[in-house]
Amino acid sequence: MKRIFLLLGLVAAVLAVPATAAAFNGVVVAKQPKRDALVIASRGGVVRTVRATAKRVRTIRTGQRLFFSAKRLSDGTFAARAVRVTGRARRAVLHGIVVRQRAGHILLSTGGSLVTVRSSARGFAAVNGRHRPGDVVLANVSVTRNGLRASSIRTIGHSDGLELEGIFLGLNGNQLRLAVEDRGEVFVTVPDGFQLPPLSPGDEVELVVSVDASGAFTLVSIQTDDENDDDNGDDGGDDGGGDGGGDH
Repeated sequence: MKRIFLLLGLVAAVLAVPATAAAFNGVVVAKQPKRDALVIASRGGVVRTVRATAKRVRTIRTGQRLFFSAKRLSDGTFAARAVRVTGRARRAVLHGIVVRQRAGHILLSTGGSLVTVRSSARGFAAVNGRHRPGDVVLANVSVTRNGLRASSIRTIGHSDGLELEGIFLGLNGNQLRLAVEDRGEVFVTVPDGFQLPPLSPGDEVELVVSVDASGAFTLVSIQTDDENDDDNGDDGGDDGGGDGGGDH
């Protein structure tokens, strides 16, 4: 009888997910209040950027394990439909592309967001080696109050392109200046003849860029964050504030 009740409960949960949405679970590895977004890592290193209401983002904490339904948006991020906290995790895996490596941290493009993974400089040199922009990596991280700390970062391939998101700062000739995670600055070359949309300093933008052998970035496409506003449906689901145990 208990098995029958459990089966009925699972069926009811599936039916509760809107037909246009899919169900996922994962660990919150970063929050992006300016984008009203959560960065969530699922099993195998799959990362999704999930947009929700400002209230929802404010109440969710990094390290919480979530079950959520979400609709995929045109920019590759997701709009949350229902979110439930199911526990906590201290570890996660990220599959991403290196944007840059500096002493003590690596900036990764993953799931439509940029996240910083930290370690001691000695730890990166001894365990992880040197990573070039465009390297595809699998990072095992601890989720702490101070962000993500790497236990290992392994290069598994190389990509000729990646996604960047940040704040438009201005243009220096044909170089677009972009402020990214932790106030870092990235320069992206705008090809001759490329028509940029109207931009003002402070605009939030999402770029697709190509990466050459030297690690330099060239603009492929650009989208302002305002273009996604009409897609950001939310949510109406359970805020579910409870914590449980367990690791990812």
